[in-house]
Amino acid sequence: MSALRSKGTLATATWIGVAAMAIWTLAPIAVMVFTSLKPRDEVFAIPPTLFPDTWTLQNYVEVFTNSSMPRAFVNSILAAAFVTLMTLILCTSAGYALARFRFRSARPIALFILLGQMVPITVLLLPLYEMIGEMRLQDSVVGLAIAHLVITVPLVTWMIRNQIASIPIELEEAVLMDGGSRLDAVTYVTLPVAAPGIAAAGMYVPPVMARVRARVGADLVRDRADRARRAHRVRLRVPRRLGLDDGGVGRPDGPRGDRLHHPAEVLRPRSGQRRGQGLTAPMSTRRVMSMPATPWLGVNYWSRAGGPRMWVDYDAETVAEELDTLVEHGLNTTRSFFFWPDFMPEPGRIDEAKVKAFLQFLDQHAERGLGTIPTFLVGHMSGENWDPSWRGGRDLYTDVWLVGRQSWFIREMVERIGGHEAVVGWLVSNEMPIYGRPETRGGPEDREAVSAWAELMVSAVRAGGGTQPVSLGDGAWGIEVTGADNGFHIRDIAPLVDFLGPHVYRMEDDQSRQFLTAAFICHLLDFADRPVVLEEFGVTSAYVSDVNAAHYYRQVLHSSLLAGARGWLAWNNTDYGHIADQDPYRHHAFELYFGLTDSDGRPKPALRELRDFARVLEAVDVAALRRPASDAALVVSSYLEQRHPLTPAADGPFVFRSLRQAWIAAWEADVPLDLVRERDGIVDGHRLYLVPSTKALLAPTWTRLEELAAGGATVYVSYCSGEHSWQRGPWWAEMNRIFGVEHQLRYGLVEPVSGEVELTVAQPFGDLAAGERLAFTAAGTENSCSYLPVRPVDAEVLLTDAEGRPALLRRRVGQGFMVLGTYPVEHFAAMTPGVNPEDTARIYRALAAEAGVRPAATVRDPLLHAETLEHPDGARFLWVVSQHADAVVADVEIAGELADAVSGEPVEPGRVALDAFGVRVLRVTGER
Repeated sequence: MSALRSKGTLATATWIGVAAMAIWTLAPIAVMVFTSLKPRDEVFAIPPTLFPDTWTLQNYVEVFTNSSMPRAFVNSILAAAFVTLMTLILCTSAGYALARFRFRSARPIALFILLGQMVPITVLLLPLYEMIGEMRLQDSVVGLAIAHLVITVPLVTWMIRNQIASIPIELEEAVLMDGGSRLDAVTYVTLPVAAPGIAAAGMYVPPVMARVRARVGADLVRDRADRARRAHRVRLRVPRRLGLDDGGVGRPDGPRGDRLHHPAEVLRPRSGQRRGQGLTAPMSTRRVMSMPATPWLGVNYWSRAGGPRMWVDYDAETVAEELDTLVEHGLNTTRSFFFWPDFMPEPGRIDEAKVKAFLQFLDQHAERGLGTIPTFLVGHMSGENWDPSWRGGRDLYTDVWLVGRQSWFIREMVERIGGHEAVVGWLVSNEMPIYGRPETRGGPEDREAVSAWAELMVSAVRAGGGTQPVSLGDGAWGIEVTGADNGFHIRDIAPLVDFLGPHVYRMEDDQSRQFLTAAFICHLLDFADRPVVLEEFGVTSAYVSDVNAAHYYRQVLHSSLLAGARGWLAWNNTDYGHIADQDPYRHHAFELYFGLTDSDGRPKPALRELRDFARVLEAVDVAALRRPASDAALVVSSYLEQRHPLTPAADGPFVFRSLRQAWIAAWEADVPLDLVRERDGIVDGHRLYLVPSTKALLAPTWTRLEELAAGGATVYVSYCSGEHSWQRGPWWAEMNRIFGVEHQLRYGLVEPVSGEVELTVAQPFGDLAAGERLAFTAAGTENSCSYLPVRPVDAEVLLTDAEGRPALLRRRVGQGFMVLGTYPVEHFAAMTPGVNPEDTARIYRALAAEAGVRPAATVRDPLLHAETLEHPDGARFLWVVSQHADAVVADVEIAGELADAVSGEPVEPGRVALDAFGVRVLRVTGER
């Protein structure tokens, strides 16, 4: 009886143990099943519940209709079937040969195959990726299968070899003795006997594939953890070739999917040379995507049927009309926008109806031969910021979960549309400094977070399979351009992107500054070794007449081309008069009228300017054009882009204003310039260096400038005490010795000037005759509106002021000259409304003549500009740009014969006719 009780107790304990194990095993599965049947709000409810309050199958519907799961499932089946089949075919053949044939290297080969299993899987990934890339099989089932074959074939070969070796060879010999062939023996004896073992080996293949993915995922997770730990010590770096993207589905602690990146194929690197001469090494050695052979010329696009909300009720007919208008005017590109709150209504869900509308939009582009550049994170537009309802005030740059959601959105959208032929590029955001920091536009404290955010967003594009050029859409408002630090440093961003896209809407107080600032900004970006696309520019008809808007477009298009831009996207395609009650137009009424067509689709004169510009681009083959080597350089002070210790932030914008005015003066003098940055080292190779209205350079730079002069260059530096009172005075090293003067400054005081400043030529200088007078208007702050009192020691005086004091002095240094300007004439002009043209251009023309700078073309009128571009094959084109408000005839000094680049009609060099604010582009043939 006791034995029976013991036996019953043991059975009960066994069943309890089995039940516990079953619960332990099945409970997580039950939780998963019940969770999948809950609505989304119940999934994240606190406290959590096991059973749903409301049962739903919507999650399954979304998985199988609004996700890539079905495609991934089919791909997995195809890959597994292909790998299994090929593994069995290859391994059975190899295994039989190793088991049955006797040759000298059979055993070493078998051991070598087995030895391959000792190599960690992750070590094989990069060689496999390179091999598959060479075969152009990336992002394909075949490529994936080949990668797995490398892992499965060695082990399965060894398994089948052992299976066949265990079959008595006498069975095959019996077939041969009966007159059968080796093939008969294998087919009718060996394979049937070995079939169970071969089948077992085949069943082994799919688990091996699963383990490969799990092992890779584990290694990558470990790698990411190591990187995260190092991020406490160094700035976050994300692997470009391999990495993980957030696979979570809508919550900060959501599951993460191990996703192997498939980076886009990178094409040939761009040249590291600057315009004209090769000045410095490339800023980054990262290979970048090639830009299109035909430059982008187009518009930023919202349809007049809906504006930013056009995707809610997509009007294909209106869109077709608008695209037809663009094509009729020679445009080839639009920049399009995913209105973020509409496209991503929940943290882990894409609105597939909006995607369907966008795909129709892409099809309409392809039908017309147009391309488009989608923009992902559109939370700012035309004077208003819009957030997805689920953002919850999280920081766009530093909140890890929100950064993951942005990355997920980008990757998912690229996966959906990236293979469409109409997609020609990508932009991460629209003016992110305004969206991310609406009150401050960003600051130096954001730099590290912004750089890490940018790298993650660009990586998301590549992870989604995007192979087109990508940029940030931030406006290129970094400190290297504006002098104001918004955290978006061009030097951090340029290595990540394939092109830079300035946005220029500045309202100036001078006509020349209004026309030329966009070109100057494009030229300032030259140091970054990336193509420049003028991504946004334009004017509203609320502020400017249609005729003057056309003048503005003409001037900006051609001047920016001369400054190096190779893409143009106007803001924007249409007016929005029919949706004036819709935000942001309701409260920013001027935003209604930036269009190149009016609210009914009728073209404005500015659109016809784009049409004419398109004809010029085609006639001159603009993608192949380059500037000839320049003999003159404008020195960009490091105080523009660096906050040296205890230096005021105001120094940066001050440098920008002086540089821009100097650039305009050189434009008026027809002296083409290279820009050389103090931070990168001032290279030699120029005859003339301009250092305008300068308060500070680094101490070693003064030694470098003297070295350049000793080597034969002319170095011009004009003095300015700076706009603020903090340590006002020259931060110059060895000023007296280098310039051959003794300054007469008094501590803490400036020598103020006011009114008109008249300078007289003391001795012939360039094309300035003795006795000629130059006039300037003193302007600036109480600190900067001043001059530098000096006494010449071994310097000669070239210009004097009305009181006979030296205004321009020159000292010979070796084979060249150091030239000192005691008046900040560039700063004076920069602070004076309506000042251009002004006489700084005459000083620059004289300096160029003295230095031996010989422009290829010139016009004596400062309101006319002449400049040439050339092809590598020697073809030359001349631009003549007028800022006259009336029609004029330009007398161009150039060697060679001229003909209109578009029409081919001959043009006399001394009789180049231009309309008001006109531009002529001429082909130059004959003498150089």
